[in-house]
Amino acid sequence: EWGHDWVARRNGVRVEVFSIGFGRELFGWTDKAGTRWKIAAIPLGGYVKMFGEGETRATGDVDENGDPLERPLTPEEQVEYEPLVAVHDFLYSRGLIDKTLLTDKDRQELPAVRQKLVRTNPVTGVKALYVGAHASHIEGRPVEESRALLRRLTDFVTQQRFCYVHRWQPGDLVMWDNRACLHRGRPWDESKYPRVMHRTTVAGTGPTVEDGKPLAA
Repeated sequence: EWGHDWVARRNGVRVEVFSIGFGRELFGWTDKAGTRWKIAAIPLGGYVKMFGEGETRATGDVDENGDPLERPLTPEEQVEYEPLVAVHDFLYSRGLIDKTLLTDKDRQELPAVRQKLVRTNPVTGVKALYVGAHASHIEGRPVEESRALLRRLTDFVTQQRFCYVHRWQPGDLVMWDNRACLHRGRPWDESKYPRVMHRTTVAGTGPTVEDGKPLAA
C-alpha cells in the first residue's frame, strides 16, 4: 500500500484514506494533506482510497472497500444515547489538523458549546445523531471513552449508503438541514474550475441545551 500512496502523491492524486487493516477504525489521525490514516480492527492487509473513489452506494454487508457495514443501533443504545450531551468545540476539530491554525483571538471568540447528542426534527419528528468533527467529548463520561463512542457514531452516520455527493454545475442551489446532515467540501482543480459560491445560513429556533440539561426537541 505504501507504493500506491507514493505513486498517487507523486502524480498529484490526493489520498483520502490510508488504512492498515480492514473494518472498524480503532484509532487514527488526519494529516495536513487531508489524508485519514487509520488502524482498523481486522489486521489483515489494508487499502489506499484515492480521491473520487467509492462514491457509489454500498450494498450488502460490506462497503466498496470490503469493510463491514456498521451495525444498526440497538434499542438499548438508542435509549442510552437519548439524554446525552456532547461538547462541540471548533478549537478541538481544527487542532486535529494543525494546532497553529487558530489565533488567541479565535480561541476567545469561539467557545465550546453544548448540544444534544440526539436531536429531534421539530417538523418531522425524526431523530438524528448530532455528531461530526466538532464534537469533542460527551459530558459526564471519560474524555477518551466518549471520543471513541463519537467516532463510532460518526462512522455509522457517514457510511456510503447514507451519503450524497453533489457534482456542482453553474447556478446550482443546494440546501441541507444542519440539524440532521453533515457536510464536507471536496477538493477540485482551482486553476481549471474557478468557483464563486454564496452561502446563507438560517438561524435555528434556539439552543438544544440549557443549564446543562437537554431540551425536549
